[in-house]
Amino acid sequence: MRLRSFIVRDMAEAMTLVRREMGPDAIIVTTRATEGGNLEVRAAVEAKPDGGAELDPDAASRGPLAAAGLEPESLGRIGAILSAHGVEGEMADSLGRAADSLDEDSPVAALALALETRFRFRPVSAALDGAVVLIGPAGAGKTSAAAKLAARAALNGESARLVCADWARAAAPDQLRRYAEATRAAFDVAEDLDALARIVDGAGEDEFVIVDAPAANLYDRRDVAAMVDLIDAAGADPVLVIDSGMAREEASMLARRAGELGASRAIASKLDAVRGRGALVSLARPGGLAYAQFSATPYLGGGFAPATPLRLARFLLEDPSGGESDLVWEEETAA
Repeated sequence: MRLRSFIVRDMAEAMTLVRREMGPDAIIVTTRATEGGNLEVRAAVEAKPDGGAELDPDAASRGPLAAAGLEPESLGRIGAILSAHGVEGEMADSLGRAADSLDEDSPVAALALALETRFRFRPVSAALDGAVVLIGPAGAGKTSAAAKLAARAALNGESARLVCADWARAAAPDQLRRYAEATRAAFDVAEDLDALARIVDGAGEDEFVIVDAPAANLYDRRDVAAMVDLIDAAGADPVLVIDSGMAREEASMLARRAGELGASRAIASKLDAVRGRGALVSLARPGGLAYAQFSATPYLGGGFAPATPLRLARFLLEDPSGGESDLVWEEETAA
């Protein structure tokens, strides 16, 4: 990842500068007041695939943790915070020790590097995914996730098509139609599997198709069989949408079931409504599903972002009791 420091008058200027210099995916990981009354902010962004990003050239001269005003022992608390979130003990200890061993300025960056070596991150993208089917249990937030994916596509100047394949809820088509209107996406209702196949096959070459599937009990044979048929008809990649407040054991089992249906990614929803976030780690245990997106608001306008190690680290280092952890400072996404 790439790290840079900026001296600014206030957070508004920091957001503008970070966005301009480092791009929309950068996040601010530390802030501190300077003697002159300004702010020193330190921002990070994931390295580009070609590895061309460079570290902040001033970091070495300041020494580890100095720029952030931290003491080295603060990193030793990472494992304890993860455990408080409900992360399984061995995993919390392993991640904490890995983060402790890294010579990083920020606990957020240290944990992000530890997460990056153990988990996979593969966001759903209109540019890379021609069509996806959102699957999951009732109340997981599939319809909202579909609308947010369409909104993200619109912000990027891409075309999206929302397809309602939820035959179980009478109100489902009207709800998704309203979301389509709000996000300027095309809209279709698939009355049956044949209609679903025609809609997906007939979509424009540059159109991102998002299929909102009915709620499914992935432990019920009939629901699983029906979901297999729907995924086959759509010919699209299934993506699990999961409530972040779920118990970690349930999240792990649900992720396994979704994997058996062909899902390789998960969207974590309702992060704004939960404090303990152990399920986030369980659903994508090493070798399990990849993180796709994180949703931290019920609104379409924001709080829905591609999953990255930095964003996951930020969520996991928030104080699960409801306050702000001593290891976490005011941080904003420049997205």
